[in-house]
Amino acid sequence: MANVKNAKKKIIQIGIIIFVIVFVAICVAIVQFSKHNLEEAKKQINELREKMIETAKQSPYYKIINSFYGIGDILTAEILGELGDITRFDSPKEIIAFCGLDPTIKQSGKSINVKGAISKRGNKYARYILFNCSQMVVKLGASNYPEHPVYIYYQNKKAEGKHYYESLTACSTKILRMLYSM
Repeated sequence: MANVKNAKKKIIQIGIIIFVIVFVAICVAIVQFSKHNLEEAKKQINELREKMIETAKQSPYYKIINSFYGIGDILTAEILGELGDITRFDSPKEIIAFCGLDPTIKQSGKSINVKGAISKRGNKYARYILFNCSQMVVKLGASNYPEHPVYIYYQNKKAEGKHYYESLTACSTKILRMLYSM
């Protein structure tokens, strides 16, 4: 009787060991498959970035935007992709409104509050790209180019007591005004 119980225990233990081995083999196969798919996805992303940059280089505004300190090839291509032809805007205010960075206006009777939050009515992708540009200019300006106008503007906004994100949003509008004037 004891031999039968021991044999059952050994069979159960062997079954558990086989299950663990098969489970680990399946997990390894899944990880290898996922790793292969991840590498393929990274290759495709890099190919698309290169195509995006090559397409953007055909624009007459590519060199102008790319010459702006802190804006590289990818950000230049993204800006051109979202804004398109910058000359279609009659003023910097129009391009700022297009991106949704213009302030909201709240009116009650005769009082008008122009210094409200940004409207967010415009292109959210352009707003995101410009925010990233602001971050790059501020980070690079702090260490490499402290006399950059956008970095000085950022420092002024921080001195006024603005939050980090408010300051970067203000820098986004500053970058748009500067790009429009170029």
